[in-house]
Amino acid sequence: MLGILIYCCYRSKQLWWWVYLEKSSLLPYGNYLREHTVIQNSKNYLPDWLLFSLPDALWLYALVCAILYLWDFKWHKHSAIWIIGAASLGIFLELGQLINCLSGTFDWIDILCYILAAGIPLYCFLRY
Repeated sequence: MLGILIYCCYRSKQLWWWVYLEKSSLLPYGNYLREHTVIQNSKNYLPDWLLFSLPDALWLYALVCAILYLWDFKWHKHSAIWIIGAASLGIFLELGQLINCLSGTFDWIDILCYILAAGIPLYCFLRY
C-alpha cells in the first residue's frame, strides 16, 4: 500500500498507474490523494531513492513474502527457484535499462533496493 501511495501522491501523472486509475473509475480518489498530500512539491523534500527506488523494492518485498507464505515457509528447490527468479527479474530489468534494451533510467540504488527487498525476508525466514 505504501508503494501505491508513493506512486499516487508523488510520482508523475504520465505513469501507467494513472491510466489504470482512470479505466477503473478510481481517478477521482487518486486526484483527491494527490491534492491533499502534505508535501506538494516532493522533489524539494523527499530523497530520490524514496520516490523512485522504494516503491519497486516494496513490490518485490511483498512478492518474496507471498512466495515464502505460499511455500509454507519451506526452503527447497521449488521455492528457491521462485524466490530467486523474482529477485533476479527486478535486477535483470534494471540491467536492461543499463544497456538500453528497456526504457527507463538505470540506477545502482534500484539494484541495492532489490537486493535488500529480497534479502530481508529471506534473512528473517532463515534466521527464525
